[in-house]
Parts: sequence; structure tokens; C-alpha cells
Amino acid sequence: MMARRVIGGMLALAVIVAQPVMAQDHGAMPDVSGEWEMSVEGGFGMLELTVDGYNISGFITLGDHGRLAVHSAKFDGHELYFEMSMEEVTLVFRGRVNGDEYVGEISGPHEMPNMAFTAKRTSR
Repeated sequence: MMARRVIGGMLALAVIVAQPVMAQDHGAMPDVSGEWEMSVEGGFGMLELTVDGYNISGFITLGDHGRLAVHSAKFDGHELYFEMSMEEVTLVFRGRVNGDEYVGEISGPHEMPNMAFTAKRTSR
């Protein structure tokens, strides 16, 4: 009985001590800034991202649509999410970042099928 209390107390202490370390690690955001060359089904583009603390901003150039601002950008774990609007359509980019590679999917209005994309960082 005494051994159970000691082990239980040690486990509780270990959890309390480990929580700040785990919280710090989970909140870490890798540097996604730089220029990314994108390959999208049916075309190419450039993605320019700037990171300031936890704020991500930037621009995307896709085909003939010109240079458009990205908005609502956020990073969670290894997933980078942002939106861009052109005319009356908002496109959502969601994918995983692994070093200098960003791979994911673009979704839009319900009638538009999702499109896969790959982006490679060309400079920081």
C-alpha cells in the first residue's frame, strides 16, 4: 500500500514537472518564411511568406491572377493554413511543412474540386 502511494506521488510529480516542457515544445513554430515555388494541378505559382513571432503574412502569385495577399495564416504542429481571395472566391490552402517542402490541398467553393499542391522553398 505504501509503495503504491509513493509510486502514485512520483507519477503525479513527473506529470506536473513535464507539463511546462511539453507546452513549450508544442507551441514551437518552425520558420516558414521565404519564397516557395508552387506546383498546382494545372499551373505554377510563387508563395512569399514572412514570419514575425507567431504572425504569418505574405503574398501568392498564381497564373494570370497577379500578386494576391494571403490572410488568416496560422501554423499548428506541422500544418500551415492560409486563405487567399480573388474576385469573389476564397481559396483555402492547408498542408504539412517538412523543412523546405510544403505539401497539401487547396479547397474552394463547393462546386470546385480540391486540388493538390507541392511547394519547395527556393530562398529564405
